[in-house]
Amino acid sequence: MKRIIAAGCLLLVSAGVIGQEVVDEIVSRPGERFENIVEADDGTLYFTGVFSSEVMRRMPDGRIEVFVDSLENPQGILPYRNGFVIDSQDREPDFTAPGGFSFAGLGARLSIVDADGDIIETLTGPDDDAFYNGMAFAEEDMLMISDPGSDRILRANLRDKTVEVWLDSDVLQSSLGMEGSPNGLKVHAGWVYFTRGDIYKIEIGASGEPIGVPVLAAVTGGTDDFDVAADGTIYASSGNNIIMTTSDGDSMVFLEGGCAFCTATRVSRDGTSLFFTGGGIPFMPNSPAGHVGRVSLASVCDRSCLTDTLDTYLRAVFANNPDAAPLAPEYRATENAADFGLGEGPWSNTTGFGDIQRRYLDTQTGQAAYYGYLREGDTNNIVSVRIKVEGHMITEAEWTIARDGQFGLMNAAGLAVDPPPPEESLPIAEQTSRFAMIALANGYFQALQDHDGEYIPHVDRCERVENGVKVTHRVMNGPPGTPGPEEPDDGAPTLADEEISGDCVAGFEGFRNAIAEATMRRFPLVDEVAGVVMGATIFRRPEGNTNRRNLLTEYFYVRDSKLAGIWAAMYYLDPEAPWTSGWENR
Repeated sequence: MKRIIAAGCLLLVSAGVIGQEVVDEIVSRPGERFENIVEADDGTLYFTGVFSSEVMRRMPDGRIEVFVDSLENPQGILPYRNGFVIDSQDREPDFTAPGGFSFAGLGARLSIVDADGDIIETLTGPDDDAFYNGMAFAEEDMLMISDPGSDRILRANLRDKTVEVWLDSDVLQSSLGMEGSPNGLKVHAGWVYFTRGDIYKIEIGASGEPIGVPVLAAVTGGTDDFDVAADGTIYASSGNNIIMTTSDGDSMVFLEGGCAFCTATRVSRDGTSLFFTGGGIPFMPNSPAGHVGRVSLASVCDRSCLTDTLDTYLRAVFANNPDAAPLAPEYRATENAADFGLGEGPWSNTTGFGDIQRRYLDTQTGQAAYYGYLREGDTNNIVSVRIKVEGHMITEAEWTIARDGQFGLMNAAGLAVDPPPPEESLPIAEQTSRFAMIALANGYFQALQDHDGEYIPHVDRCERVENGVKVTHRVMNGPPGTPGPEEPDDGAPTLADEEISGDCVAGFEGFRNAIAEATMRRFPLVDEVAGVVMGATIFRRPEGNTNRRNLLTEYFYVRDSKLAGIWAAMYYLDPEAPWTSGWENR
């Protein structure tokens, strides 16, 4: 049965995505929860509505219509032969029952429908406890099905019309524990992937039987459903977010907040888009409407891509060969807040990597940064380089270069003595949210401006290293603000002016005569996986202080939502330089 509902509706949704815009192509439906989605060969999208007990479809011309309305509680849907196979339950769980609810005894069934939505055949579960949910074909006619009602994985032979237990609860509970049960399920490269809180996988043997026990495939912090792209990348629904796990095991938030109570994800047949579904929660007041969305994958640049693009750019700079870098037509670059063109500035004098190298990656904004040594001939400079990547092309490059002999704090050799922590990938459970990381870094700048760092959450003995100078846990040259013997004739800040004793938030009262405002603050890059946020600001001096303004690029290390350390590249702007970082209005 088909019933036209709407046509051609597009809704642009703002969300944190890996350099992308989210387009919600399906009309939001109040009081609905869309559970799963699949794309047919002709581009038609089919999705299941569990509250309405309808399977709907969006045609390539934008028309939206009911495809099947004769099944109770439809869950998964897959193309099969010239039609589809849909799993459903005759009855829905009683969410108000004392002591919770059970998935068992709900009348699980598989329905094979034709291209017009008419039911051809029905297969019931192997017993009364079966509950069909996620499903995927292991081979033609052989369907793997997750059964959260009995904590097991089933196998249905659609040719022989049989359903049997493939992986029983004893194996799952002995290897993975008692908590959780399979929900989403996919088959990829000879493995069955399934959710049980996080995502696990188990190999399919030559005879079709499972080999060994399940192993961890992706840490997501709790997933309803997911999909596996052709390259092995996993896109998993998790609360209101979508988590992406690369084939090498790195997990990160791919879509933040753009999917309300996300239920399913599905990579498009051509691999260029990711569809997702979500919607309401039973008995929840003001529950969000059911929705289906899409985000483009065509221009996604993951952590590996960002690293490669950053290094390709830097090597092109070393060779003074702009043609070797993927530069967009609108590419723009600054060195210490001043614009420079191709062949100028770092292109003409930067010659290679130094021994201290750190890379930070933000897949949501498509940005990458380098901090450490870059060489000018035989000399190490302390350098921060941030690039922005859009459509695999570099549109921005922001350089902060600190050289020995410049005004103020500077000791290039000191960075080798007190380097930033080694690069690491934090487990997703130990990562701090983007919002919290930015709030912490901004709070630090505000504390400098307020001359009071006591309220900043921090770990014991957190360090701050600026231009290679460790300004924490060391003896000061003199009281804060007291001119030291190193003060240059031009009035640039000295070690005595700017170094502090104690940890990274101590002694801020000593900045009363040095910092009036931390202005033009920006936080262009947040690497949740590494636990690092990049912050930039300019220090405005108090009236009567003739020291030069300080242009800072700082890398804040965050652990357990606390400040764990700061490493900075700084430059003291010339007095006649304009009041700009070069990027505050972009």
